Amino acid sequence: LRWIPTPRADAMGLDLSGDPVKQHDFLNLLVLPLIALGSTVATWTRNPRVSVTVINTLLSYMACDALYIALRPQSVPSAKLVLFHHFVSVCGLSHGVRYPSAKVLVASYGLIEIHTSYMTFRRLTGLRSHASELLFQATTVLVRLVIIPALVILSFKNLYELDVLFKLEGVPSLTAVLGLSFFNAQFLLKRKAMFNYTGKKE
Repeated sequence: LRWIPTPRADAMGLDLSGDPVKQHDFLNLLVLPLIALGSTVATWTRNPRVSVTVINTLLSYMACDALYIALRPQSVPSAKLVLFHHFVSVCGLSHGVRYPSAKVLVASYGLIEIHTSYMTFRRLTGLRSHASELLFQATTVLVRLVIIPALVILSFKNLYELDVLFKLEGVPSLTAVLGLSFFNAQFLLKRKAMFNYTGKKE
C-alpha cells in the first residue's frame, strides 16, 4: 500500500517512516483530542449544537479510520477488535441522530477519547515518567471503570424512557451499548498489549 500518503512529523522529532503504528497514532492525535475537548464542552454545557458537531465528527472519524485500518491492519493491535468497535460506535452514534433528545448523552461518549488520546500520545512519544504514568493510570481508571459504566447505565435508562429498549428500532442502540461494553472489557483484559503495541515496521 505504498500509494497511501505517509504522514510526517519531522518538526516534532518523530521518525514515522516505515512504522504503520506511529503513522496511525500521529494521525489520530490530530483528531482525537479535539473530539475529547468537544465532548467535554457538550457534556458540561449540554449545548445541542456542540453535541451535534461532536456526533458528526465522530461518525466521520469512525468511517475514515475503519477504512484506514482495513487497508493497514498492522497499524493497530487487533484490527478485527477495533473494526468491531467502530461498527458498534456508528450504531450508537446513530442513536443521537435518530433521537435528538439523546444527542447530549451520545456526544458524551466522546469523553472516552480523553483516555485514547493520552494512550496514543504515550505510545507515540514513548513518554514513561513516574508522574505521567500515575496520571495515565488514573485516567484509565476514571474513563474505563467510571465514565464508561456510567454512560452504559444512562444509555439503558434512555432506551427505556424512549420505549425502544425491547423494540426493533432500539436494536442498533442496544447493539452499541452491549458491543462497547464488550470492547471495554476486552480492552481492559488486553490493556498491556493496547498500551504498548509497537507492531512491525514496513
